[in-house]
Amino acid sequence: MKPKIIFFLLITIGLLSCGKKTIFEKYKEIENSTWNCKSVISFEVPINDIGKKYNIYITVRHSEVYPFNNLYVGVDIYTPSGDKRSKDYYLEIRNEDRSFKGDVLGDIWDVKVQIMKNVSFTKEGILKFDITNLMQYTNLPDVMEIG
Repeated sequence: MKPKIIFFLLITIGLLSCGKKTIFEKYKEIENSTWNCKSVISFEVPINDIGKKYNIYITVRHSEVYPFNNLYVGVDIYTPSGDKRSKDYYLEIRNEDRSFKGDVLGDIWDVKVQIMKNVSFTKEGILKFDITNLMQYTNLPDVMEIG
């Protein structure tokens, strides 16, 4: 009986350890929940394993009165090998029926949007992200944090 229990525990531990792991998660607070178009939000992420494929997400934390369907952002990525990649993204904040996407706690919403999938890097080091507000408003209201 004991060998079966040990075998079951090893299989269970093995299966649980195979799940995807978050290697970096951080949020930057936006002062007064108003994101100025000149304010750049930066993150530095360590890349320690060039053999892995990475999925990259942006999380937007906003209030329940965020007035728009999406959030238009620019992302500059500086790789450890010295390359720069730039791309603009429309992050969908609302569903077609105008309800918010994501998770809610009280009147605060978190929307997690994947911007890159299965990305690999050729050199270990620091990956830097600069995220800018590209909406048509100088001061974008009701955005609390970007992660």
